[in-house]
Amino acid sequence: MQSLASFSAKRTKRSYILAVDSFRRDNRRLVFQFDTGASMSLVGLNTVCDDDEGKAILARIILEEVAANGIEEEKEFAKTATNEEVGVYPCRLSGVSIMNTKPRDLYFHVYLGDVNLPLLGFDFTDYCDYHHRINGDIEVTAISDYAGRDCYGERFIDFDVVLDKYYSEMPPYI
Repeated sequence: MQSLASFSAKRTKRSYILAVDSFRRDNRRLVFQFDTGASMSLVGLNTVCDDDEGKAILARIILEEVAANGIEEEKEFAKTATNEEVGVYPCRLSGVSIMNTKPRDLYFHVYLGDVNLPLLGFDFTDYCDYHHRINGDIEVTAISDYAGRDCYGERFIDFDVVLDKYYSEMPPYI
């Protein structure tokens, strides 16, 4: 089933960007790249954390969840544009809103380092109905209610649990 979701991924010099809400628990709106050429959606520790102390805590929590739930690092499809392999872990986060659409589960991979700009890749874009305007924006008209779910199998990190643990260890946010 798909939901109507009319919005534009705005063209910048070399990418298309979207606003993403409810990824972080501090209500900070994030910018993601709508990347039709990326094989997977990807975030880094810096998507959630603003400092090295927070990144260390978040990485530890993620690795604890990996060990506790038998999650395997994925390398087969996680390659940079220069064909370098990077280790990433599959995740799901509930209640995420993309460009003010209804909240949904977002499936993505987390990299235990920094990423320049979080990506919504093929595992998301393939579940969207969109049109690219010549030299302009990408107009998204619908998103599957289950965008990306088929790409992630049965084993993934419940990122809601990760964020609950992370924010319980960090000073209160406003």
